[in-house]
Amino acid sequence: PSPDGFFDVRADAVDRWWGELDVKDVADKARMKNWDDSKKELRRFMYVVAVEVSRRGYLDGSNEPSARALRETRFRCEAWQMSPGVKIGTKYDSQGLHATAPADPAAAAGLGATRASSSTAPPRAAPPGPAPAQ
Repeated sequence: PSPDGFFDVRADAVDRWWGELDVKDVADKARMKNWDDSKKELRRFMYVVAVEVSRRGYLDGSNEPSARALRETRFRCEAWQMSPGVKIGTKYDSQGLHATAPADPAAAAGLGATRASSSTAPPRAAPPGPAPAQ
């Protein structure tokens, strides 16, 4: 849901965005040791969603919903229920709590800035790393 209505992030778009890279190329190995393939795939998908939501301006500089997103989304999208099996947590890598986020996380991760930015889009804050499911 967004102030412009619902939008889809499909598997082929996720695959194109990641290209030859994998989650293991950018995620902390200690965090990944308990992730099965389905959790890795979910994090791969959610990262692309976070980049897209940020690129479209639906997040502010603190990665919170923008004023427009808060104001307009409920008028554009019907209320919906998240699937019972999907939970999005708020835990992050403890090392990242004290680090300064790079201006372009895609470039810092070697993903290429063109995938996560647009010449017409305003500067954006780095999306958070994938949050572990609880």
